[in-house]
Amino acid sequence: MKRIIALKPLLDEDVPVWRPVEVMQMEHDWFRVVGGQPEVERWMFPPESNVRCVLRSFQEDPTLRLIIVEAIGVQAPDGDVSAKASDA
Repeated sequence: MKRIIALKPLLDEDVPVWRPVEVMQMEHDWFRVVGGQPEVERWMFPPESNVRCVLRSFQEDPTLRLIIVEAIGVQAPDGDVSAKASDA
């Protein structure tokens, strides 16, 4: 299975922060977050989460990036099974 880099939002930050993380592509838009999580960060989508990703650009950089947008059938840190990046 193919491993690539995706961006995901960090929780408990003063400004929106998107962190690059390694994901493994399982199907077309379904990925699994792989690797470890630094102790000083709180991730919306922790390691081993199944997530859906889409291509998006940011206002300050028009380059398309793979962005994690929601969890798929896993529990987020706040207990919400349907956590979405827009909720961050």
